[in-house]
Amino acid sequence: MIINKLFDLTGKTALITGGSSGLGEAIATALGLSGAKIAIAARREEQLNGAIGRLTDQGIDACSFVANLSDLEQSSELA
Repeated sequence: MIINKLFDLTGKTALITGGSSGLGEAIATALGLSGAKIAIAARREEQLNGAIGRLTDQGIDACSFVANLSDLEQSSELA
């Protein structure tokens, strides 16, 4: 695809908070399809597992972290 040549993220890693569903998952998918390794963080492990499955089914290198980012301690652990 021409967009992949213009927006190549090979060798980059993206952390998407709230990436287990909706807009966050769509962003994770778009970045992953552009070559980025994907890390998603969200509060619900079951939703994270589902999102990781959908991302990896598309050939995207992805991992997840269960975290409530409204908790300062949990958000600093992602840094």
